[in-house]
Amino acid sequence: MIRITAGVRREESTMGIGDKAKDLSGKVKESVGDATNNPDLQREGAKDRTEAAVNDAADKARKGVDDLKENSSGLGEKMGGAKDALKDRFGKDNDAGR
Repeated sequence: MIRITAGVRREESTMGIGDKAKDLSGKVKESVGDATNNPDLQREGAKDRTEAAVNDAADKARKGVDDLKENSSGLGEKMGGAKDALKDRFGKDNDAGR
């Protein structure tokens, strides 16, 4: 979701609380790994942050599919109505020319 506040456009995070915690934990692990020169801790932190980002992306994709389903309900009926209107306008016998 994008919110505009006082003329500033910013994207709101949709990351769930569990993913936010995992991301923050990963940042801390990476920082401590950097400070202590511990590559294992750095990798573990990067893994945690990546996992949180993948979960967030999956949640966004799931929400997008749900929104698409919700917004496209009745589309078949609308298309059928448009087809009928075109047939009425241009003649029902014009299908034979295809």
